[in-house]
Amino acid sequence: MVPYSDYTRHKVYLRFQPGARYARYFDTTLYNLLQESRLQDELTLGLTVTRMWGNAKVSASGLHYLHDFSKNRVDLSGSLSLRVVAGLTPILMGNYSFVPNQRSLRKAGATDEERFLSLPKLAIGYSC
Repeated sequence: MVPYSDYTRHKVYLRFQPGARYARYFDTTLYNLLQESRLQDELTLGLTVTRMWGNAKVSASGLHYLHDFSKNRVDLSGSLSLRVVAGLTPILMGNYSFVPNQRSLRKAGATDEERFLSLPKLAIGYSC
């Protein structure tokens, strides 16, 4: 058990979140679907440290569909805020996502105009 005085200075947490997802698509997906319902779960591990100089946070989470473990997602994120002087606290943030679970990608390819305007979702393997 961690004393409350230490809990306000640093937190380590683990969260498990089961759930369901329903989606209705505007166009036929790569999997020939216009709508779908899927069970999924997400596991998150995080750390927050608070000190006089500011705070730092880091977390990692993974999500997958229960019907197909290959359709998963991994997210890593972090932030750092520094108390320089009263009223000035710069914040540095970053994240990285590995996203092979792109079930909503449409079957028809995007036109050059749609790509230029970033209208459709395009297949990617990661996001920063």
